[in-house]
Amino acid sequence: MAPPELDTRTIQQLLADEVPHAGDRRLVLVHGRYTGSPTLTVDGRRAHVTDQRSVLGIHDAWITHREQVGDDLLVVVHPLDDDRLGWDLRGHAVRRSTLTVDLALIVQRRFGATNLDPRIRRQRWLVAGLLEAEPAGGWRRSGPVLTLDVAVRALLTARLGLDDTFDAGALLDWAHGPGPARFVGLPAEERAGLTGWLAENIGGAAAVLMTLVDQGRVDDAMAIGLIAGVLDEAGTSADAAVAVGGLLGSAGARSVERRAFTEAVEGTLQRWVSAAESGGPSGEAALRRVLAVGDRADELAAAAGLTEELAGNRYLPSAFRARLRAVAATLAAEPDDTLVLSATAAVSALREHHLARLYPERCTAADMAVRLQRMLAAAPAVPASCTVR
Repeated sequence: MAPPELDTRTIQQLLADEVPHAGDRRLVLVHGRYTGSPTLTVDGRRAHVTDQRSVLGIHDAWITHREQVGDDLLVVVHPLDDDRLGWDLRGHAVRRSTLTVDLALIVQRRFGATNLDPRIRRQRWLVAGLLEAEPAGGWRRSGPVLTLDVAVRALLTARLGLDDTFDAGALLDWAHGPGPARFVGLPAEERAGLTGWLAENIGGAAAVLMTLVDQGRVDDAMAIGLIAGVLDEAGTSADAAVAVGGLLGSAGARSVERRAFTEAVEGTLQRWVSAAESGGPSGEAALRRVLAVGDRADELAAAAGLTEELAGNRYLPSAFRARLRAVAATLAAEPDDTLVLSATAAVSALREHHLARLYPERCTAADMAVRLQRMLAAAPAVPASCTVR
C-alpha cells in the first residue's frame, strides 16, 4: 500500500498525542509522505519535520539533528519498513519504532470527538477529504461521537460551499454558482462518495443532477429537466422519448430518478418565479434565471425536434408565445358566441402558464380584448335601412 500523504495538521495532531510519551527522546519516525511545513510547535516544544526516502537520508538527518543543542524534536516521515532501519536508529525514536498514523483517529480528534462512527473508517475518500479540507478555524465541534452524517455534511460544506440545507432545491440553486467547478476538481473516489450520499439522502433528483455535473453539463441541467417532463405527458411519441433520452444520457437511466429531477426543477422554477414577482434586485436576478433556463430549454428542444411536443409546457417561453398567438387567432374573425367562448378559453390557458405571472400586462391586454369581443358579439345588429346621420 502506498504511504499516506501527511500534512501539517496531521503531524501536529500526531505529536500532540505522542509528545507526552516522548520523555527525553528527540526522534519521531512516522510512516508516510510529508507535504507540510518544515517547522511546528506542539505543547511548547519545537519540531523539525523532514521527508526522507532512504535509510541513508534518515540516518544523516538524525546525526545532523543530534549535534544541535536543545529540546527540539526531529520528525522523519518516510515510506520504509522498520526492519530496514535497524535497532540502533529505532532505539532513539519515540516508542522505538516507526509510528503509523491512524488518519481516521486524526479526523476524530480534529472534530473534538471521543468516539467515531465505524463507517467513517471504511470511507477512505471521506477521511482523506476531511483532512485536506479542514477550514482555517478548524471543524465545528459536533458532540462526543463523530457520525457519518455529520462528517459528510461538513465535507460538503467545506468542499462545495453548500450550507446546512440539503434538499433538491438547495442543490439546484448551488448548481448555478461556482460549486460545480469545485466538484469536478475533486478526486474521482470523493466525487462518487459525495454523489452517493446526496442521492441516498436527497433522492433521485440529486443523482441525476450530480451525474450531469460530473459530465460537465451542469449549465444545461435545469433546461434538460424542464424538457424531460414531456415524458410524463399522455400521448408523448416514441420519437420524443428517444430525443429526450439523448439529452439525458446516462443521467436519466432510471425513470424514477428522472421524474424526481423533473419535479425538483419545476419546483425550483416556481420558487424563482415567485421571487421574480416580488421585484427588487433579488427579483430581477430570479427573473434572469427563469428566462435563461426557459430560453436554453427552447434551444435544446428546437435542436432535438421537440418544440411541438412541448407546446403544453407551462414554463417554456415558446409555449407562452404560442398561447398568446392562440388568443390573437380567436380575435381575428368577426365576433360571435362561439369565438367568444374560444377566446375566453385561450386567455384562461394563457394565465395558466407560469410566465404569465411575470408579464401581467400581456394578460391584461388579452382580457380587455376578449371583453371587447364579448361586447361586440352581444351588440344588436344595425338594420340595413338605418341611416347614420
